[in-house]
Amino acid sequence: MDNVTHTLAGIVVAEAALELRRRRTGREASPALTRAAWLASALGNNVPDLDFVYAGIIERPLGYLLHHRGHTHTLLLAPLLALLPFAVALWLERRGRAREAASDASAKRADASAERSVQWLLFALSLLGCATHLAMDATNNYGVHPFWPLDARWYFGDTMFIVEPLWWVGLAAPLVFTAKSRLGRVLLAAPPIAAIALAITSGMVLPPFVAVLGALAPALIYASWRLRRTERAWLALSLGLTIPVVFAAFGAIARARADEVLAQAFPDETFHDVVLTPMPGNPVCWSGLSIGTDETTLRYRRFAVSTWPSAMSGEGCHTDPPRETSAPRTPIAEGSTVDVWLHDTLEVPLDRLRTLAHDDCRVAAYVLFSRAPFVVEGYEARLLGDARYDMSRDLSWSKMLLPEEHECPGWLPGWEPPRRELLAP
Repeated sequence: MDNVTHTLAGIVVAEAALELRRRRTGREASPALTRAAWLASALGNNVPDLDFVYAGIIERPLGYLLHHRGHTHTLLLAPLLALLPFAVALWLERRGRAREAASDASAKRADASAERSVQWLLFALSLLGCATHLAMDATNNYGVHPFWPLDARWYFGDTMFIVEPLWWVGLAAPLVFTAKSRLGRVLLAAPPIAAIALAITSGMVLPPFVAVLGALAPALIYASWRLRRTERAWLALSLGLTIPVVFAAFGAIARARADEVLAQAFPDETFHDVVLTPMPGNPVCWSGLSIGTDETTLRYRRFAVSTWPSAMSGEGCHTDPPRETSAPRTPIAEGSTVDVWLHDTLEVPLDRLRTLAHDDCRVAAYVLFSRAPFVVEGYEARLLGDARYDMSRDLSWSKMLLPEEHECPGWLPGWEPPRRELLAP
């Protein structure tokens, strides 16, 4: 997910944790502790993305593809990563507490047990932030492998778009009036406003769902003004958890319908996987990519699915993929239904891909990442890419040329290839 979403999730979790602490101790958190808790949780929700620091040990794009969402996105390293936000937050809390004591002669020095309680709270928020980051990243089609080294497989949620405007609104708007300063309120109001602006200008959010965002954001900001602080925290947390559950439920419907239509339209193929991505702010419309084979050919088929065809058909979901792509595609003339609209097919010689994965060290490295690998001959050099992200004819972050002269990449992680079952000789 984007880092705005990760940050907002951290703030919401911190608010909920402070409320639980108040119920347990009967004391309100000091301003210094509140600021430190927000910071620990927000930084904890972002620190796994520090993988960019070492991704350059392999030349792009392989370095990014193999090490982004890499070792820093594992449960094994989460406690170590949590030490960084914990240390920063603890320093901030002690500094703020010292200032509060200097300005308030009646303030008491914290005893040892209270000090330990603060430390445990800040470390728990930092660690929970790292785990929350992994869970949120697992919801989209890029994938994570959180259980490395015990399990090096990729896990793909296929549930959320990479930037979800409903999360921006649902996590930020209920907390606007929790901030004490005017600047804080402006910063918390910015994501809901930005979500509406992006929905309008990007063209990716259909008008009915733009209207939902436009109505939901001011309603939640008004609720933030009317509700008590504890009620704001639980409202934001409830919305933050409900949104992916709703998308997951609709995604299960989309997957079942796509599986049924694909099996009927192409009965002679074996389907290994279906990649799904919802339209942002829209659990009704989904874009899909099926991965199927016969004895000699690997086929990727792009399609759109509507989970509510009586209100919006698959064709009307407006999920047409780009027509100009690096890999040549053939339009699908038949087999579409009212809820599943079949777009086009990319064919890859299966034996050729297997041979390259076995003989070319660059391809062998690339398939450690790629869920839908393809190879295209005829460029100035052979082109390697992933059908999930082939959106134009230009080279992008997910494509690479394979010139004849090359060196083998080093520092490869031990991820299990997502398409291991297809690439074995």
